[in-house]
Amino acid sequence: MSIISLVALKLYSLILRHEHLYRDFSVDEQTYSRKPLRVAMFTNNYLPFLGGVPLSINRLYRGLLRLGQRVTIFAPTYPEPWLDPEDGSVVRCPKLFKARLAGFPVANVFFRTIKTAFKASASDLVHVHHPFWLGKKGLRLAKKQGLPVVFTYHTRLERYTHYLPFPGTALKNLAAHLLIKRFANRCEAIITPTPSTEEYLRNLGVSALIETIPTGIAMEDYRCWTPEQVQELRGRHAAGEDPLLISVSRMAKEKNLDFLIDGLAKVKELIPTPFTCLLVGDGPEKARLEEKAAALGLSDTLVFTGNMPPQDVARCYLAADLFVFASTSETQGMVLVEAMAGGCPVVAVRASGVYDVVKDDYNGLLVAQSTASWSKAVAALLSDRRRLSVLSENSRIFADDYSEEKIAKKVLRLYRRVVVLGKSNNM
Repeated sequence: MSIISLVALKLYSLILRHEHLYRDFSVDEQTYSRKPLRVAMFTNNYLPFLGGVPLSINRLYRGLLRLGQRVTIFAPTYPEPWLDPEDGSVVRCPKLFKARLAGFPVANVFFRTIKTAFKASASDLVHVHHPFWLGKKGLRLAKKQGLPVVFTYHTRLERYTHYLPFPGTALKNLAAHLLIKRFANRCEAIITPTPSTEEYLRNLGVSALIETIPTGIAMEDYRCWTPEQVQELRGRHAAGEDPLLISVSRMAKEKNLDFLIDGLAKVKELIPTPFTCLLVGDGPEKARLEEKAAALGLSDTLVFTGNMPPQDVARCYLAADLFVFASTSETQGMVLVEAMAGGCPVVAVRASGVYDVVKDDYNGLLVAQSTASWSKAVAALLSDRRRLSVLSENSRIFADDYSEEKIAKKVLRLYRRVVVLGKSNNM
């Protein structure tokens, strides 16, 4: 009898599902297209922590506010001082504990204020930025309220499994893939920053609506600097016409910075002209990488700047000639487009995410994961100023399509579509 009951329940659920294969077209889409939306975002890291995900969320937040929408962000509390907006649009969740290896505060998802503030936000939809912890909390709260969920797939989690405190790389990668697939299929829509990331999710078996929308760039960060200020910064690090390179990255194992430093050591052997490379960022590997640079005789070539505010990083891009990159763990590589907005062509290792942004011999060069190939590409561009100038101009043109305002409009269109679909399916 139990088996028969289970089969009957399964058949009944299938019948109900097939009754809603088409959405209800009686829903007035024009009403929802004019109405400002209220969005709740959930993220495991946010400002003042400087990284791709926090900056991406902050830019989307600002872009949506300019478009007249209302956004509430649920994020961890950090020990560093930071002034959040006075309107309460950022809800800070106290730390439960700090992840020992990754160095991130883990928010207390049992904090009662989360549920209270979420109800008070009266949101139309929920946007989650991670498939676990606060992201999962946001998903649960949305499902209880019958709200649609949008998930941005920011991070290739399988490239971060070395932080997990147990052995078995293959097993940890499998767990990461299963986590992403299960979480994504519980959401109404997924945002991927590049087509290759969308392809990965489809290959994984994700059947939810997927739309490729890259991260926006704050163009005002570039416009605020005068040519004199840019030149002053350049003169601090490079004499005369000597090349100035830049790389921006969190200094962690997954960013492949050993490759970068080894490659720059080979560039130094290939060209007679002295050059300087600014390494912008901080992280658990910084001290070790500084020691490695010194051991390779690169102390005068590499400048470890530490973290910088986004506006100051933009000034560095404007001052530099070339952006160098070696990470293979990116879903988009936001810093690549940021560098292009400052007129920096890119030399990068050919990898997913990077491949979608760097157009070979148009706004940069893509090379195999070989320090010999990578260093030759860097040396070739530094030795050909005319070609470097053409790629620089192309980079600026390419980056213009990534402005914060344009990207926010694309996300808002997806939000409205998801809300309308949710309303029609619930009627």
